[in-house]
Amino acid sequence: MISTTVSQTDTNRLSSTRIRRKKAMKKKLLLTAIALTLLLTSCGKAAKYLNIFETVWQAVNDTYFDPTFGGLDWNEVHDRYQPLIATAENDENFYDLLNQMLFELNISHIVVLPPELLLDRTASPYEVEVG
Repeated sequence: MISTTVSQTDTNRLSSTRIRRKKAMKKKLLLTAIALTLLLTSCGKAAKYLNIFETVWQAVNDTYFDPTFGGLDWNEVHDRYQPLIATAENDENFYDLLNQMLFELNISHIVVLPPELLLDRTASPYEVEVG
């Protein structure tokens, strides 16, 4: 029979090593969860922006009064703005880009406003900064 003797010091050392590993693993899991949350949040925002962009572009494409868009290649405008919209950093940047696209039509009465502005009954429509 072979007997192994484990001292109390060895047991304590193994126990503290396990505790450190568990703490390190918890920290890694927490950091991974934070990173995934940030990634999903930004992907969600990009998807939302692209969905709104496609809706606006398609509405103009389907209903614009001039089928030639005044000589503007509306499909090319779509292809140029889509990657910019996908990388918009925030709502302000997104709505600026969306309105820049619409301003290429060279008409003065078309603008997309953020819903928050429309819901704020105290905001004056004349104080809206565009372009």
